[in-house]
Amino acid sequence: QKMLQKGISSYFFGNPMFDGMDSKCSKPEVLTIGLLPGSRDEGLLNLALILQVISQLKLTKSCAFKVALPPHFTDDQLIHLTNDLPWTFMNNGQERRFTHNLLKVIVSSQFFDVLQESSLIIGLAGTANEQAMFAKRPVVSFIGCGPQSSRKRFKQQALLIEGAKHIFIDSNNPLKIAKKLSDIINNQSFDWYPLSDFLQNASSEIKDCIASKFKLFSD
Repeated sequence: QKMLQKGISSYFFGNPMFDGMDSKCSKPEVLTIGLLPGSRDEGLLNLALILQVISQLKLTKSCAFKVALPPHFTDDQLIHLTNDLPWTFMNNGQERRFTHNLLKVIVSSQFFDVLQESSLIIGLAGTANEQAMFAKRPVVSFIGCGPQSSRKRFKQQALLIEGAKHIFIDSNNPLKIAKKLSDIINNQSFDWYPLSDFLQNASSEIKDCIASKFKLFSD
């Protein structure tokens, strides 16, 4: 808009980063909280921190937890992750999950399926956090375990998506985070939206626009 006001011919078709966000999963029956620890090396440490937080939540409503992990995080790594945690990881061939007492966290490599089912996100990720914000999922972040999950990064990240609902808990202490997060979950309601509401194909529209302009110039 500002470029147009300056007399510069410009177009906006959306951000290609949000193209192809789609899933066939249906709306879950209970509030589902998606966990996005990130896909880089610090993602495993972030996941350990998130699991510590979840184990200390005091919730008054039923919730399901699903974590989206990239395929390069192996089962052996996830088993090793639980060595110093009160959680157990298992893969029975049909489902991968972390368990602790009555708590269960389903592990999925299908990010868009996790995003589709979730109404709230605990996010220590980069692009995945921004995709969740674009899909109108409230994102709760706190200080993680690396440069991609720092206070500064999350504060800046929330400014990138217009209308984003981002809640930053300025701590890396699992007990303090769990206390604040429990209050958020217990006392707020969370709307669910299908990803189809946000489906776009900006990259194709950008390509077509560029192609048409080159054709115009060549003619």
